[in-house]
Amino acid sequence: MPRKSKYLSTQLIRWRTMSISYPKKDSILAEHCVLLVTLGGSSASLDPDGDKISTFSKTFADQWNPKHPTNKVLSISGGATPFDSSRAATEEIIAIGNQMLSLSKKAPKLILIGKSMGGCKLHKVAERLDEEAVDIDLFIGVDMSCTPARHYDNYVNHGDDEKSFPGHVKSLVNFFQNRHGEMQCGHVALWKGAPSCKLAGSRSMCRDYNINVNDDFVRIGNNGEVLFEGTEKICDKPVGHMDIDSDPRLLAALATIIEKRVLAKIAG
Repeated sequence: MPRKSKYLSTQLIRWRTMSISYPKKDSILAEHCVLLVTLGGSSASLDPDGDKISTFSKTFADQWNPKHPTNKVLSISGGATPFDSSRAATEEIIAIGNQMLSLSKKAPKLILIGKSMGGCKLHKVAERLDEEAVDIDLFIGVDMSCTPARHYDNYVNHGDDEKSFPGHVKSLVNFFQNRHGEMQCGHVALWKGAPSCKLAGSRSMCRDYNINVNDDFVRIGNNGEVLFEGTEKICDKPVGHMDIDSDPRLLAALATIIEKRVLAKIAG
């Protein structure tokens, strides 16, 4: 998580403006080595249980931890609205990371996954963590959309409306859809820390980590890389902004990427 094991000296602060489920302080154990944060969109802030991304981290941890008692995942989950504070979220994540580091004596791995507005808020968290010298081991965007607009089309047609990620993000995947007739489609991600681009897209977009879930035939490789080959798309059927996060094939891909890119390196 941190570049130099650096955390803010801050107390645990409750992010009351969001529908977030935080771990209780006494539930954080020395065996927790990964902090997995997943935030759904605005609708998830009203009904977190109705959004698959907002509850993904808890579901993943509940399945992973019994099988890996010495390398557990600690989950934070919920939803976000345009009015919620990314600063408070950053302080919360760092405070929890402090406690994990204190207990395990090892810097925890940090994974951020956000859908729609949740992706936008976590993108801002990523920028704030860069200022605090805290690395993000994996960031996954799922149709990140900060306003009701066709952000992908805005970037392709006008060269703006993208989301730029700093170099302290060590691994990045951005899933989006641009289905015809949808009012919203996700932002393009640009990444300062990206390796050399193998598959160029429109303008400065690199298709290596910008994946169209409705159009691209891809598979997940042995190291969690997204390979543009195979006979299947990320989603089982054409999806729009509101139902992209309920597609079981996408959710399975998220789990596979987490396991192969991050957990495989520490599980042993």
